[in-house]
Amino acid sequence: MAWLISLGVLAALVIAGMIVVNVVNSSRTPEAAVERYLELIADGKGNEATDLVDPGVANPERAMLTDEVLGEADTEMTVLDVRTVSKFGKDAEVEARYSLNGEHFTYTFSVIEGKKELLFLKSWDVQTALVAEVNLNSDSFAALNVEGQNVPLVSESENWYTATLYAYPGTYTVAAPSGGTEYLTADSQEVKVAPTHPDDYFTADVYATPTDAAKEAVLQQVTDQMDSCATVAGNLNELCPYPVQSKTLASLEIKSTPTDFLSFDSGYFESAEGTITLVDNPSDWEEDPEPYDVDFTLYGEYQIDADGELTVTMDGNYYSSW
Repeated sequence: MAWLISLGVLAALVIAGMIVVNVVNSSRTPEAAVERYLELIADGKGNEATDLVDPGVANPERAMLTDEVLGEADTEMTVLDVRTVSKFGKDAEVEARYSLNGEHFTYTFSVIEGKKELLFLKSWDVQTALVAEVNLNSDSFAALNVEGQNVPLVSESENWYTATLYAYPGTYTVAAPSGGTEYLTADSQEVKVAPTHPDDYFTADVYATPTDAAKEAVLQQVTDQMDSCATVAGNLNELCPYPVQSKTLASLEIKSTPTDFLSFDSGYFESAEGTITLVDNPSDWEEDPEPYDVDFTLYGEYQIDADGELTVTMDGNYYSSW
């Protein structure tokens, strides 16, 4: 009789165990696996999300998939609905609806059944990463700042730098690199990454503009050249106005130098006017020559490379004399 009682107890324990396993497995579903993944992204836990579902991209392309970047992005993400749309054997397709800053999006995940845990508990592995390609481009910067992290770019052609990265859903601020050159600045750009398909991609182009410091540096070289034009020997430079290049001058003196530019844009400049006062040597037909002014501008090109080095090339002048 005792052994019958023991057998009955064992059977009851087995049945109870099976019930517990079934109850636990009922919550270990493809939908639950996807929902767990989405919640990590919504919480800004980029590192954990990447560990859970491998995005399948090269390490340099993962710079935006980190806690440091995702955690700083404007990511008001809410998981709205997760449902299995098809299931065949150990494969399932799960559709998820999520909102990003109030706008709704849908994404389909491939999920496969994984190895059982503790012999009996089901597991499901998400195969499709919720990431999208993000192309960062700049006409001047060899790096861009994404949510406080500098990301290097590669020179694709002259005056064009680019990088292909991948990002989780969110709105990211892309700006000039921190610790960059004093001669360039740029308005920050926002790129909203909200994929609905694995082939989706997004782009942020950052165009630089010269700073006031750059204009002042170019202007200093302009005024230095104008000052040089008002010196003996320096006046023979071909950048000086033709009347100033004379070798028969009794005196030449800088009267004024410019404080601004007539134009300063897209790598080209023309200064405002400077003035040099000249007096010719006395001659048989003019024993006491009167001083006269030569007004002139200097024009040329400026370039600021990716390392922040400023190069100025002066091409010539426009002048008038009276």
